[in-house]
Amino acid sequence: MSNASRGAARLPVPFSGTDPSTGVASITEHQPAAGDGGGLNERMERFCRAYVAGGNGAQAAREAGYAPSAARRQAHRLLRRPDIRQRVHQLQQAIADDACRDSRVLMAKLETVYRKALQAHHFHAAARAVEMQGRLAGYLADGRRGGVAGDGGDAS
Repeated sequence: MSNASRGAARLPVPFSGTDPSTGVASITEHQPAAGDGGGLNERMERFCRAYVAGGNGAQAAREAGYAPSAARRQAHRLLRRPDIRQRVHQLQQAIADDACRDSRVLMAKLETVYRKALQAHHFHAAARAVEMQGRLAGYLADGRRGGVAGDGGDAS
């Protein structure tokens, strides 16, 4: 099987946004706009999307259509390129922006972290989730330890 036919048989892994029912970021069809990964070829774009979706360079290279025997080496080579790193960052930022657009979604995610941490007896993680919920809600002042915004107390 040639590289061209192997690449053609693969589907791209593009970004779309957050699933409204779950609040989880998902990846669906998206064509890069000018200045939005426009200097990359199709296989490089598929690599970037697969890398963002899975976080494993070798697996992303295989999914993008690179030869399985050279996937690890190809991933390393691609991830050293500034244009690839920039595209990966753009895709990650798009997912983060979309996932964090609504404070209610963030609160729900933190609540899930809190409950799972309590069930697993990870009390420090549960306390951090509560602290982050407080900051998000505006009850805790940023950059201050121990003080509650508006309580008049000194946190130092």
